[in-house]
Amino acid sequence: MTKLQTISSFFQTPPTLDIISLPLGAGLFGPRVIESITPQAFLVGGVINALALSIGNLVVNQAREGRLLYQFTTVSAALMLGVFVTPTLSNRTSQWTGVILNSREAVLIVGVNLALKTAGLALYALLKRALFPKIQKAEDVHALHSFQLWPLHFYYRQRPESLATKDLRFQTALNQRFCVEKYEVFPIKDFSHVGKAFTSKELSFLGEQFGKLPWSLSQRQEAVALFYNSHFFVEGADLSNEDLKLISLDLSEKEVGQLSAAQLSWLHLAIAKTREVPSDQNVCRALAERFYAARLPSPDFKIFLNRLTPLTDLGKVKDEETYLLSWVYNYYRHNLTEWKKLSIEDQYRYDKLFIAFFQRESVLFPTEASLDADQTIIRVLHKQYQDCRGEWYELCPFLQKKLLEKFKEVDGATVLKPFPVRIEDLANLGRKDIEFFHEFMKYNETLYPKMDAATRKAFGRRCAREGFPFPPKPFTN
Repeated sequence: MTKLQTISSFFQTPPTLDIISLPLGAGLFGPRVIESITPQAFLVGGVINALALSIGNLVVNQAREGRLLYQFTTVSAALMLGVFVTPTLSNRTSQWTGVILNSREAVLIVGVNLALKTAGLALYALLKRALFPKIQKAEDVHALHSFQLWPLHFYYRQRPESLATKDLRFQTALNQRFCVEKYEVFPIKDFSHVGKAFTSKELSFLGEQFGKLPWSLSQRQEAVALFYNSHFFVEGADLSNEDLKLISLDLSEKEVGQLSAAQLSWLHLAIAKTREVPSDQNVCRALAERFYAARLPSPDFKIFLNRLTPLTDLGKVKDEETYLLSWVYNYYRHNLTEWKKLSIEDQYRYDKLFIAFFQRESVLFPTEASLDADQTIIRVLHKQYQDCRGEWYELCPFLQKKLLEKFKEVDGATVLKPFPVRIEDLANLGRKDIEFFHEFMKYNETLYPKMDAATRKAFGRRCAREGFPFPPKPFTN
């Protein structure tokens, strides 16, 4: 603002304010400055000055001429005119006011009124600057004193839509200050852009509010990217796989090694939610090492280690070892031979843990030593083979026979039948059994070699006799 603008705005104040403040101010303070002029004289002079200023402002506001020099000249001329007419007006109104002013007294009263007006406007400007400071950035918000927050809170409560034009950091900083001072927090319903250089306190506050904000998908994605790039992880955030799309998995081994703990947690969540993993196996192994070292569970089947850290006690997993379960599960999934080497009791204990902690079942692989297992394990095996006949028929005939005896001993009966490797085995099969084997062997050609040539021909004739067409690979060889 130029000096001319300042002077012009000085004169152009609301008429009501001038009419009330100038006479009262002059009447109260004028006599203490100029003792020769009575309070009544100051009141009359103040009214005339206020009217003169109001007339000048009225002329300026109604005129089309908008140049500052014109405004200043017009208002000043009106004020000087008031000085010249004050003796005449005071003389005409003396019968009611009892006051007659001369030109000298009129000039002195104008001087006092201008001084009071200057002091009043200066005080107004100071109060406005103190109570309604200009804030453009989050740093301005943090620089505010506590007493300056109430007017801001009142302003935004009356104009909540104006907050949506601010960036996310500004709104976060403002709400953080309101929260500290026990004011109502305004929900961040929208923002112009994210902003930069969030402080740790701002990130923490925004993280607490994150799940409660009605944002669009793109805004949630921007916020997640902000947290990731600011190395701040939001615990317990209810996020969808789409919310995490801006977290890039296109990393090198070196970049994986440079990830912060917070970024590692975001990547872990992104892989667990989206089920997407880096295409580079070396990067997957590097991530597995970082996740494992951070005591995080494996987020996906493809993120595994080729080494095993066994649990201290399979009967009761310690809290600090819970994260190991997924790594153990993935290890045995990728190393089935090692899983088969475990005793049936250990396989069963692990399987119970896998089901209890993350609802994943594992196939149990019995051996001859498993025939002496507890009845509970025998029942689990029985159900497993009833639900998955393919695994049952993969067993050797001797083990099938022994397990059938155990199943009948424990459960009283079984629908399982041994795989017909000899012609005499076909005699024990009813029509439903033939139908089952007919359908089953369409999709399990690995079982063909278990039948000798004579049995395959006999089975083919039995299928024809029961009215079932030959499977894609006829049993005539």
